[in-house]
Amino acid sequence: MADDLTFSLPSDHKGPPKLGAMMGCVTRIVAGEGFEIKQEKTRVHRTGGRQSVTGLVVNGDGPPRTTRKLRRQLRSAIHKLKTNKPLQEGESLARLTGYAAFVHMTNAELGRKMLADLQGFEGKPEGPAV
Repeated sequence: MADDLTFSLPSDHKGPPKLGAMMGCVTRIVAGEGFEIKQEKTRVHRTGGRQSVTGLVVNGDGPPRTTRKLRRQLRSAIHKLKTNKPLQEGESLARLTGYAAFVHMTNAELGRKMLADLQGFEGKPEGPAV
């Protein structure tokens, strides 16, 4: 079952977007299928701001990608492991590996490097979290 719906206009679209008409149509279709739209989870991202869907940045000329913040946090955690420093509270090797796999989905080269870096720590104690 899908619980996220995302719509976008083509980059060559002219004129103002007809958001009200689109939302009305989507609401009718969703209700007709026995579901409801949660207004508190509905967002409209305008041109110029960061547009993200399920944790991936989708605007700009490039393909969907993980956020710069996530990549930096992951690099920092890998560096801490390499220098025998404690991880942040809530970080674990399993969680970091999951994030590296997420990065790999959109940036295979970087994700492969991060996963390889993390494999060197499997079976080793992670030390106390700070």
